[in-house]
Amino acid sequence: MSTAKQLNHNWTHFVRADTIPEGGQWVKLHANENDCADLADRLGVKSVDTLEAKLHLIPKNSGHVLEIQGNLTATVTQECAITLSLVESAVEDEFTAWFADYERAASFTRAQHDMRSRFEGEEQPILEESEDPEPMINGQVDLADLVFQFLSLAINPYTKSESAENEDGSHIEDTANVSTGNAGILKLNPFAALKNWRPKD
Repeated sequence: MSTAKQLNHNWTHFVRADTIPEGGQWVKLHANENDCADLADRLGVKSVDTLEAKLHLIPKNSGHVLEIQGNLTATVTQECAITLSLVESAVEDEFTAWFADYERAASFTRAQHDMRSRFEGEEQPILEESEDPEPMINGQVDLADLVFQFLSLAINPYTKSESAENEDGSHIEDTANVSTGNAGILKLNPFAALKNWRPKD
């Protein structure tokens, strides 16, 4: 069974680390309509409308280690956390990731870290990703899945529409009175009175 099938999602873009030129390689990714539908389902959002990424692949240690510098831009539609109305957001992010082919080259820094933990009996500081890269799968990296991971971190999970909540949260958008023409008017938030409530001793 191929690695792509094991991951069980549609948007994939695998590269073999040993095929990347010594001077590095640029890769552009673009999610099509079907890819965006798959990504929206995985992210739990209403829709992913656009997603593009540009990645610079930099091989190190004779290609056994791969540094990836990337940036992504996306347009995502989510439900407002308060009114459930749809909110479209522009998402941008820059990131750096490291991968290593541990079948061909072990991480010396990681081995030292584990040995200190074992013999000194103390918890060691967490290593930087460059010192403890993510493992490659059969010498490959799925660039699309990497972009997905950083997109999921960049999305605001509690997005709000502009009129959903005023500064102190005492009013919210009225989406119920569409027939009367009053939809969008701020109404008293029934939970505002509980904001500063504290139980009596």
